[in-house]
Amino acid sequence: MMKMFNLKLKIMSKFKENLVKSNSDIKEMRADALSLQAERAKRRIVEKLEDEIIDIETKISRLNDLSPRNKTDLAYREDFNADEWAKESQDLLVKKNIVKMKLKIATESYEEWFNGKEKK
Repeated sequence: MMKMFNLKLKIMSKFKENLVKSNSDIKEMRADALSLQAERAKRRIVEKLEDEIIDIETKISRLNDLSPRNKTDLAYREDFNADEWAKESQDLLVKKNIVKMKLKIATESYEEWFNGKEKK
């Protein structure tokens, strides 16, 4: 019975510790949790933009693969449409540059808020 009572005192002691924590301790715990959530959210934005650039580069690579369908065929692809190719190529390059700009801004913001670096 005494062991059980001592165990309860230890539990109550920890419980009481949490109740009497100073305001700054509580604020720091909350700040740590919020900071981690915010940092992870910012990092996900950066990673998503990096993935988007990779996807666009893959599409550009596929679009620019104008080689014949097999080794022995030297003819142009019959389904090739120069106007469509030029438009899609232009659209992808513009989109890539826009996403790169967004990535630059997101990276700078992440570094400013979470790496302790001064904004230039």
